[in-house]
Amino acid sequence: MRGAAQAFLAVSLAACAASDDPADGGFANAVVGIAGGGYENRIETREAEVAASELRGAELTAELATLRDEHESLKDQIIQQRANLRSDGVRLSRETEARVQQAILSDPSQADPSARAAALQRAIGDARQLSEQLAALSS
Repeated sequence: MRGAAQAFLAVSLAACAASDDPADGGFANAVVGIAGGGYENRIETREAEVAASELRGAELTAELATLRDEHESLKDQIIQQRANLRSDGVRLSRETEARVQQAILSDPSQADPSARAAALQRAIGDARQLSEQLAALSS
């Protein structure tokens, strides 16, 4: 009986010194984690992190689709503007023609979605600027 009491006392003392963070490991931490809700709290925290990450991924996917559509629309506009200028007999400088080619052929395709979005935004800004320059030439 005396050995059982000592074992109980040792486990009780170990439980008092235990952490409520189940990541700390050990039997005592497991008992405290289960009894004190540490496991549930950790699960809820991780589930919230996953949900937030999934939401950000969905938002980024939608943003990329919008940016790609806008970029393609600007490319089409630039192609049409160049064709209109040619039919009006306006000859583009080599520099402007090179910018037109670069705008038409640009296709930002970085692996990281955030980097891809940033590259598309830059390409859209460049294409808008070029489109404005072409519009000024047709006036």
